[in-house]
Amino acid sequence: MWPGRGPHSRLAPRRSGTRKIWWYTIGALTAAAALAAAGAPFKAVLIAVLVLGGLGLVLAGSSAALASATTIVASFAIGYRTVEVTPVLRIHPTEVLIWVAAAVVAVTGRRSATPRRLARFPRWLVLSVPFWVLAGVTGAANGIAWDAMLAEAKDFLLIIPLFLILRRALADKRSWPVLRYTFVGAGVFVAALGLIEYLFPAFARHFSSFMANPAPLVTGGGFARAQFSFWGSPGASFMCFLALPFALGAWMRPAASAADWGRRLAAVILGAGIFIGGYRSLWLATLLVLAISLAIHAKGTLAVVLLLVGASTVIAVPSVTEVRFESALEAVSFRATDSSARKRYHRFDRAVAQAAHDPLGGGWASSGWVHSDLAQIAANQGILAALVVLGGLLSTLIGLWLVSRRFPIGHEGRDRTLELFLAMVMCGVLLAVQGVEVLPQYCVPVWFIWLWSGIWLQALGWRRFLA
Repeated sequence: MWPGRGPHSRLAPRRSGTRKIWWYTIGALTAAAALAAAGAPFKAVLIAVLVLGGLGLVLAGSSAALASATTIVASFAIGYRTVEVTPVLRIHPTEVLIWVAAAVVAVTGRRSATPRRLARFPRWLVLSVPFWVLAGVTGAANGIAWDAMLAEAKDFLLIIPLFLILRRALADKRSWPVLRYTFVGAGVFVAALGLIEYLFPAFARHFSSFMANPAPLVTGGGFARAQFSFWGSPGASFMCFLALPFALGAWMRPAASAADWGRRLAAVILGAGIFIGGYRSLWLATLLVLAISLAIHAKGTLAVVLLLVGASTVIAVPSVTEVRFESALEAVSFRATDSSARKRYHRFDRAVAQAAHDPLGGGWASSGWVHSDLAQIAANQGILAALVVLGGLLSTLIGLWLVSRRFPIGHEGRDRTLELFLAMVMCGVLLAVQGVEVLPQYCVPVWFIWLWSGIWLQALGWRRFLA
């Protein structure tokens, strides 16, 4: 059943060529894999993918919006693949894809049947735009280099074309399974390659053009972090982290189909990808999301079993893993002893001091990479801008939680809303303690989930506060 259909729906469902999208996407990815296996350089593979992707969007016709959204999600697996414009300004293929796709959707949308009333821009986004302009003016007045400012500002500007694409794509009632499985598939692809090179480093020799340095990175505490050399950094685990909620739900109910078993396996692979990435905040957040999910689905017995298994695992894991987990608990309690956490505290304190000294913000790129987007926005765009973003985040989370209560347990609408709720919790963690706005490969998946959640809420008739 389509939960948006009914008196509370603002987006009417329409039919789309979903099979055509799936087959074309599979074909394009197969062609890219064949080129890579044949030893073609990365630029040749990238050009081929972009050409095939652009051709696919044109041929998609009335399904261009959904094809665009699907291709954008698939591009999250590209990782650190950029084109250098200046030493500090780089363009990511996903950025180009978003702007081209928005233009294609705008043209094809005029010729295709669309719902009378598409989703409106979220309030937090509308209120944020003036602060973006002010940050540009202030940064220029403070003498910040144009390319440094543009490198950060362009990641926020991507939210606008991405919203224009998603509000049409999500008007299709078949969009949910397509986007869900593509998101999970991209995460599993990244996690699986990371696991393979982590456990079998010799595998990377067959793809030396794409996996140049597969050796794990040993931290100060002795933990061996996966390099995710195909993706380009341990930050690949962010993608695994964001994809997990879309697979985790399959464990909260009896498996009824092969797709459910596939999502269960995907959740395990994604969890392993998060672990080998070595981000302690992601470990703690994953446990938090798992606990929330168990509480939501009233799985008390399963919760006890998982706690016992988790306790046994902590005892059984190597001491370096135990030490790293303990350091995460120390960081949360503000008793950090390792250099990484102390450096992050210093950056955060410096950004907070800058925001207190200049409440209107110092301009784009004035604070560097703070590793906390909320603090960085406060320092660069102003305290009010940070409050708007925080208000939008909390409004979306509250809305998803309240809307999920409208549906009975087991209803598809409830399951989908809770998936987005958990995914938004993940987004909040990244925005608060990691910092994603400085790189498009980090921030676009977060923007995607946030906009998806807002459009979903509007489809169900909920638009309050800053959502």
